[in-house]
Amino acid sequence: MWAALTAAAAIAEILSLLLAWGAYRRRRNLKKELAELRLVPEEERARLLERKLDRFGVAAAGLSKKDSFLIIQQTIERQAERFRRALWAGVSACLIFAALTAYAWTLDQSPDLYRLRVTVLAPDGRPSNNAFVSTSVGGEILKAHQGWEILLPRNRRGQAFTVFASYPEAFLQGRQEVALGDDFEPPAIEIQLSRREVEVRGTVIDPQGHGVAGATVSVVGFEQESVGTDTSGNFRLQAHAADRQTVRLRVVKDGRSSEFEARAGDLPAQQLVWEEP
Repeated sequence: MWAALTAAAAIAEILSLLLAWGAYRRRRNLKKELAELRLVPEEERARLLERKLDRFGVAAAGLSKKDSFLIIQQTIERQAERFRRALWAGVSACLIFAALTAYAWTLDQSPDLYRLRVTVLAPDGRPSNNAFVSTSVGGEILKAHQGWEILLPRNRRGQAFTVFASYPEAFLQGRQEVALGDDFEPPAIEIQLSRREVEVRGTVIDPQGHGVAGATVSVVGFEQESVGTDTSGNFRLQAHAADRQTVRLRVVKDGRSSEFEARAGDLPAQQLVWEEP
């Protein structure tokens, strides 16, 4: 597209130059013609004035030489003024199209892609090469030395987006807001990974659907953080897992225990059916 705009602007610039040059030559010839008319010998002036009046479509009958010369002079000056305006219009158009040509050429020479370097840091501050990187606007994500490179089209200029990084196995996440400007190779960004604590919540019910109060619920392996169900059987506790990850829960009631699977995160309360012996 930019190449076509450059070509069109260049053609318009050439046409404007031709218009300006033609107007300049025509105006110069008219001025020369008027100057020569003043220098014509008296005996030839009458015939010359008559021919020029005829060329301009003015009847010469009854006009004195002075009046004839004045009419021709005014006509030539009016034509010269029109060509003067055409000359400046051509020059102005030439300058405008020259600027457009330069601008289009500059755009055509600019890179087609933004190249954004990303470094992901573990909680201890060291680079992490095992993270998963994504963006809110897509783009091509390439693995690079000690990081990633995100390729985005140049039509993203001026847009803000988010770069995400995660390490699900360690329940680590991070993000960084980015706004692209005129630099197609902006400074590298760093994303600090951190643990995002999520909860698991649910309801312990009996086979008839009634809430079981007073049961103790814990994540397997973290029994010291157990909680008790309320009068409706509801509970919530830290999942020690990533969002949407499945965890195992242990429910203890009256000395008996059972284990259940539930998903962590901001989800509707999950029902755990407690069956009496």
